[in-house]
Amino acid sequence: MLKNISKDLFYANYCGLQKIVLHLLKNNQYDVCFFEYWFWPELLESASGVRVVDTNDVQYERLEQLSQIKNHPGIFQKRHLESYRRQEIATLDKIDIVITVTDKDKETLGKNIDKNKIVTIPCGVDTNYFVPLNKNLTTENIISFYGAMNGMANVDALLYFYSDIFPL
Repeated sequence: MLKNISKDLFYANYCGLQKIVLHLLKNNQYDVCFFEYWFWPELLESASGVRVVDTNDVQYERLEQLSQIKNHPGIFQKRHLESYRRQEIATLDKIDIVITVTDKDKETLGKNIDKNKIVTIPCGVDTNYFVPLNKNLTTENIISFYGAMNGMANVDALLYFYSDIFPL
């Protein structure tokens, strides 16, 4: 599928990625096309075969929650949230299989799209085995971040953490 294409092109922050993927989708036939997130609708519409989207979460719901925090810098103004919600739902409604990581996300999306095409695949962490310890194993405070800074939601979360939580 991706012969003669530099591996550097697969990073999400590469500005030409969408153009390359669109070219591949229009010029090739695939049995399954798997996408993370919904927000490249033109790619999803160009995909052949079974189209699958791994949502990771319900984006509009997370943005709505962020918008309710007082003095939160926020990614979107409240007036834009409804438009964002409609776009997310309309795009996912056209997809063949929608993957959620929680039953709550499945229930939320199932209010607006066909529940039969939503599948929940938990993140794979055994929360019965991996539980918080009652012991304080560190003698110093440690802050850890696992993620990428190329997504506006993560940048927004970091700025919020630094300005509103970290000073505590």
